[in-house]
Amino acid sequence: MTTKIGPDSFNVGDAIDDILREISNTVSWTKRKCELFTQLNQSLEIEKYIVFHSDFRTYGLQTKGSSAIYSVPDDQRGTLKEYAGKKARIICVDYSDRWPGYSGRKFAAKVIS
Repeated sequence: MTTKIGPDSFNVGDAIDDILREISNTVSWTKRKCELFTQLNQSLEIEKYIVFHSDFRTYGLQTKGSSAIYSVPDDQRGTLKEYAGKKARIICVDYSDRWPGYSGRKFAAKVIS
């Protein structure tokens, strides 16, 4: 199981940092926050983040735009197995259309070290 190292410091060094910082500082879903989310999704593709579906309870990220840094164990299975033994940023990007029930989320992830 991945281990949460801590909340995202927004200093990973990619184009996502500033977008996540501004999303986290905007409380309600204003027009600006919706625009930021569109930018986030475009940037995730450009920065080559992988997208996968899981239960929010697995990563502790429930709301869209929340993120954290995780240590991926050496014996990781599933989507994150290619990140085994590394640190990764995981971002909650939406509700999952493939995961049944209330707890399904769509996540994006990328190795940071």
